[in-house]
Amino acid sequence: MATIPAVFKSGPGPGESTVVWDGMVTGDVGAPVRAAKVGDKSVTVSGTIGTSTLALEGTNEEDTPDVPDLTTMQVLHNPTVTTAISYTTLPKQDQILEVTKWIRPNLSGGAGASGVKVTVLFRRQTSHV
Repeated sequence: MATIPAVFKSGPGPGESTVVWDGMVTGDVGAPVRAAKVGDKSVTVSGTIGTSTLALEGTNEEDTPDVPDLTTMQVLHNPTVTTAISYTTLPKQDQILEVTKWIRPNLSGGAGASGVKVTVLFRRQTSHV
């Protein structure tokens, strides 16, 4: 099991940024990233998942300031149908319901997952003055 680093990219529009965890395989988790100041979030996942499950997790708990309590991570949900963001087939895309301090992907169980890429788009409200 490896912790996959998050790669941040700004844009494409004002107040928008993306975070990408790429090259995940079965047993990997993404390094948690701060997500509390962002209201709108969506996730896109691609790659080969095999018999594994990819879940998008979040928490508001911290062990110490700026260090998430990984034992309290819970699966996040889609606001339209309020189902867990937990995939056994790819590609997938969902909006994210919860606003949590921390967010990360977790690719667990089964076997055969490779080259899984998780991209989360963050969008902040921007002023149009």
